[in-house]
Amino acid sequence: NIAQNCTKLEVLSLNQCRQITNEALMSAAPHLTKLIYLNLLCCSQLVNESIEHLSQYCTKLQTIRLTLINRLGDRSVKSLAEHCKQLRTLHVSWCRYVSDNGLLQIAKNCKELECLHCGHNRMTDTTLAVLGQSCPQLTELVSHNCPLTDEGLCTLADTAANISNLSIRRCKLFTDKSLCALTTKFGTKLQSLDVSGVFTATSLACIAQSCPNLRKLMITTTIDATTQHQQQQEDTTPAQQPESKGTGTAEEKEVVRISEHCGELREIHLLGFRSRLGDVSINAICEHCPQLSHLELYNSEFITNQALVDLAKHSAQLVYLDFKGCPNVSRQGILALAHLEKLAYLHFPNCDLQSEDLDALLQCKHLNTLNIQYNPALKPDELKAFPTNHGTLCTLNCAQHKGAGAPWD
Repeated sequence: NIAQNCTKLEVLSLNQCRQITNEALMSAAPHLTKLIYLNLLCCSQLVNESIEHLSQYCTKLQTIRLTLINRLGDRSVKSLAEHCKQLRTLHVSWCRYVSDNGLLQIAKNCKELECLHCGHNRMTDTTLAVLGQSCPQLTELVSHNCPLTDEGLCTLADTAANISNLSIRRCKLFTDKSLCALTTKFGTKLQSLDVSGVFTATSLACIAQSCPNLRKLMITTTIDATTQHQQQQEDTTPAQQPESKGTGTAEEKEVVRISEHCGELREIHLLGFRSRLGDVSINAICEHCPQLSHLELYNSEFITNQALVDLAKHSAQLVYLDFKGCPNVSRQGILALAHLEKLAYLHFPNCDLQSEDLDALLQCKHLNTLNIQYNPALKPDELKAFPTNHGTLCTLNCAQHKGAGAPWD
């Protein structure tokens, strides 16, 4: 009825309308010829035929979101590439049967493409190269769990010109070589960088040197055995002995430089560096990034109460804090966090918290979500009473049984 009565409709969002059928969408398509924006996220009943039919009528589409429609495949994407040449934004992450073949047709035919989300669609270096060459207006690329390599990402750096938001995760062959090429090329244009791979201080140095306008930095490293052995040898030399508030490592020095040169950062996720980072990193982030709202750093005994004190003093905008596996935070630091009025999400799993630390958490009056799992010293009776004593808390994770491997390892 909406389609028949609103023939000039340009924007239609059916986000998570799981009851929308293929028949309904196909019958509406002839009346939606002026449609520019369509959101079908999680409309799980839809199949290729309905999207093919839709694309033949909605040739003016500029944005279509198809995320999490498991039955869609390359037929849908190829039909969009054939009929919707003005397409600027395409989201097909978690569309199980959309593959590199379909994405290649998008890259070849949709020259005005600005944003592509294709997580878990197996995009290859070949399509990535065509994307960089054929889509000069591309500014945002999200590609997770795809078989991309350093070679393909270096080609993207050579061919694309305007990338400002880049998210390449779970691509196992991503190293310093390509990350440095990407940050050097896109430099001042980059506002959001979310990457995972095998990275060292070299990548951090490139980010510090080239990306002064970053708003979000999420970097996850998986250190290989050779690099880890070299780092362990460095840490045992007298010159590399950690100070009381820092680790003295090359990684920490470059994080300090990132903080000094990227003062617009709002979100910082530094994962996988483990004990390579400590209080010195946090102190620099606090002092130089006043708009910080989200901070994650895992598994470091060099993160202490001093880091929490520094956050409380300098980071008034902080909303989300996650220090998983940092055993040297306790009551003193947690009490300091109580002064942060915007702090709503607090995560301290596997931090050796004691009963007195739980009392300190009660002082954080604005908490919405608290994760204190894997702290076995906390007593069941105290945990049971905690939500009752805390007025604003909506979500509490306090499971104390640690499995075979924690998800952040």
